[in-house]
Amino acid sequence: MCRVRYVRLKADMSASSKELYEAYQIYCAKNNLSAFKPGSFSEALIACQSRYNLEYCNNVTNAAGRRVRGLLGIEVLVKNNMSVFSGNSKRMYALIDRCSPFYSNSYTVI
Repeated sequence: MCRVRYVRLKADMSASSKELYEAYQIYCAKNNLSAFKPGSFSEALIACQSRYNLEYCNNVTNAAGRRVRGLLGIEVLVKNNMSVFSGNSKRMYALIDRCSPFYSNSYTVI
């Protein structure tokens, strides 16, 4: 069995709001949950950013090289067009926080 990890807290990484929302949608689909709307999801992440040393800004670079809104200090480990990817970090999280839409009492096991 493999534990699914969706995001990882890592100081030198960043993720766009769109990438984070897509990872959240994958999490919801795999756990049979209703997803928040993108705006509500972003608001929940912004509300919890200080707890995990994240910084919301509009200077994150997306895959196309454009500046977009997102968070500094977090890395997305899953993409819509691929299955789960996990790196070597010991601090991997499937979830962000109880006040965030990523929260669950346990990790998803597939």
